[in-house]
Amino acid sequence: MPRCLPCPACALAFCNNSCLASHQSKAHSSSSAQPTTTTTTTTTTPTAASNPSDSVFSPLLKRISAKLSTCSDALALLKVSSTTGSLYGKTPSPHRVSVSVSRQHLESIFDFGEPGTTAAAKVKDGILVYWHFGGTGGPVPYGSCEASFYGTRVPLGGISVGTEKLDITQAFRSQCATFQREYNNKKNDTHTFQFTINFSYKVSLVSLQTAIVVHKKLNPQESVAKLYQSILVEKGLLKPDSSTTTTNGLVLAPKATRNLLELQKEVAKAFDGTKPLPVTATAAAQAAEDDVSVGDSTITFSCPLALIRIKHPAKGKNCKHKQVFDAETFLSFNEKKDTWKCVVCNLRIEQNDLIIDTDMLRLLQKYSTADKCIVKANGEDCPFVEAQSAPVATHTMMDSVMVMPPTRKAIVVDDDGVIRRHSAPVIGIQAAAVKRRISEVICLDESDDETPLAQRQRRQYSPSSKPVNLEIITSVGEGGKVVETIVID
Repeated sequence: MPRCLPCPACALAFCNNSCLASHQSKAHSSSSAQPTTTTTTTTTTPTAASNPSDSVFSPLLKRISAKLSTCSDALALLKVSSTTGSLYGKTPSPHRVSVSVSRQHLESIFDFGEPGTTAAAKVKDGILVYWHFGGTGGPVPYGSCEASFYGTRVPLGGISVGTEKLDITQAFRSQCATFQREYNNKKNDTHTFQFTINFSYKVSLVSLQTAIVVHKKLNPQESVAKLYQSILVEKGLLKPDSSTTTTNGLVLAPKATRNLLELQKEVAKAFDGTKPLPVTATAAAQAAEDDVSVGDSTITFSCPLALIRIKHPAKGKNCKHKQVFDAETFLSFNEKKDTWKCVVCNLRIEQNDLIIDTDMLRLLQKYSTADKCIVKANGEDCPFVEAQSAPVATHTMMDSVMVMPPTRKAIVVDDDGVIRRHSAPVIGIQAAAVKRRISEVICLDESDDETPLAQRQRRQYSPSSKPVNLEIITSVGEGGKVVETIVID
């Protein structure tokens, strides 16, 4: 069995006495903890600090804070706990966590209705309660969890290797009537619950840390406001809200609601509307490596989802294209249809990967009345100019086909004796070379055009005559009338 030696001062685990002694000499040389000497014993029972300091919980709480997505906040930290003594190689006794909450905490979870009403309590929309887990010196062990609310035991589910959190919201939801009764009892300002982990097998870790946290799911507008706030905090343009509480790395939501319009104005003000953002050599090299074109790009200011002007330009952190979509529209769409894919490149976008594109925010501000703009390869931008399309010509018979000179016209007499004269202008011309039996052809010049038919020169057509090249033009004239025009060389 491998040995696991925890440090008594910080509960970190080491594989042998030599590593443990080296760690203590470097990290705790001035502490009062007694150094551990190197021995040749082959079996050692690891021990953990009986009262772990706040630093024990810091990795777990920082991880919870980092896992908070764009669409959620941590409202309240109800309880942190840790096992005592070393658990390594044992089947531990049940780990019990006693949680005392105030009426204010209950009000953050439940909607109890107006005072004096008989409406049943319910868990507020968007409220989630999670039980988070983290192990020191090994993975989270197998076990089953349960809760006790005012003497009523409620199963919560099981945990296993790899479990980071357990959704226990349903346990609160199932006891709404009990919470309503106890809340209405004005004598109880503090409410105590008990959560228990029953371990199933021998475990391979030194200690287990847990945290019970109340989360809130944000609506699309609140999520966009959080995105703008993160930009200002990251750039050092906004100090953390004084109402925001940080507990050992866990950042709790501000008490005041984030003002979307004000935060957007602050971000827009921070980025000059006329300052070009050139493509650096590093960015160009990265784009070439990713096989992404860095030439001129046409950027449209209409959201591909809503087909309206973008208000909050966003895209995925890993997207390589310049085109953006509207963040609020994207989040609203994914409330109903949890696809979380970029509408431009179809790349998967995790909730923590959605970002506001400040370059596009600058362009939206600069071209406030335009629908598009051009972004050049060097990062400069210019207005988009529509290309002038070629004028559509109105074609007549003279434009489309080769016909007889205007001084020559033809009158065709069919076998049935019908005289056809084709001289009117037509539209929608469609030409086709066809064979047609002709009885006779009368050739006219300009002066003969008005001569009566009986006096016009006639020429009999026969197979022995000189071949006549003809082409029939079928078209649609004014009023939808079908017109046939025969062109004779």
